[in-house]
Amino acid sequence: MSVIWHDIECGAYGADIALWRALAREHPGPLLDVGAGTGRITLDLAREGRRVVALDRDADLLAELSARGAGLEVETVVADAREFSLAERFALIIVPMQTIQLLGGAGGRRMFLGRARAHLTETGVLAIRDQRTPRAV
Repeated sequence: MSVIWHDIECGAYGADIALWRALAREHPGPLLDVGAGTGRITLDLAREGRRVVALDRDADLLAELSARGAGLEVETVVADAREFSLAERFALIIVPMQTIQLLGGAGGRRMFLGRARAHLTETGVLAIRDQRTPRAV
């Protein structure tokens, strides 16, 4: 049921896709999609030839993403964005949609920012979607 609801709520939204594609072109290397859900952005970028790690705390959503992304260079990680720990570092970490608003207030956002910083390459970029306009801040 969570897959259907997620796709209804988020699946058809596309105003920000050009932004994520442009950022991915500007920052070559592996990228991390935080709050990846069923893969709206992950799959688009993987089809563009990018290696994407999709992080979400909902295993059902990531299972669907994996099925949809069969044959693409996509890895899924079930984890909370405030507490994840991966061996890999990323040239780009993206946070689409309202994910940043779902982290439990300022304390949760602070925890996430610490984890994100620890997972960026030296020149890596963190791009967080501002819900008011299709741009990263």
